[in-house]
Amino acid sequence: MSGRGSVSGTSLDPRWQSVHEDGSPCPGEEHPAVITRTTGRPVSGTLMGVRRADGTTAWVLVNAQPLGAPGEARRRVVVSFADVALREATEQLRAAFAVNERLVSELREALKRVRTLSGLVPICAHCKKIRSDTGYWERIERYITEHTGAQFTHGICPDCAEQHFPELFERSASGSEPPGPSGEAPETEKRKG
Repeated sequence: MSGRGSVSGTSLDPRWQSVHEDGSPCPGEEHPAVITRTTGRPVSGTLMGVRRADGTTAWVLVNAQPLGAPGEARRRVVVSFADVALREATEQLRAAFAVNERLVSELREALKRVRTLSGLVPICAHCKKIRSDTGYWERIERYITEHTGAQFTHGICPDCAEQHFPELFERSASGSEPPGPSGEAPETEKRKG
């Protein structure tokens, strides 16, 4: 292998310090070129790491092809190396792009739900039910929950409590507390009497 920061010589040279894809040492006799020369069969797509002179590892895809007649005593082999760093970077970019596409899709779906509530929403003036897109009348809580994911709790405002539960808000002429929920006098009036 020649080029920037590489070791020259044959693949049997221990300075190559090549490793298998799993990081285990790859001795010279296991290199694709040696296997092809020994067996006469091509070896394709072997991923291996080759230590550079600066100590870093170059990951390469190795292909070895025999040359010459099958019965030749001394086989010749042509070997190609392809640096896979660019391929790995491209795969990482593709993965990041796929994640971004998924997020954009989720955001578009969320935006559709929000837009549903930004238009005209048909609501009954009396009972406050909302007419859905399918024409059914739903309670406002259900409609909003389905279109926004918001959850509701229920209470009663003071105006409605006074209108619908007047016994809770009747005050005696003496300014005493309103009666409790069961209609009994409050604790302070029980003690007075």
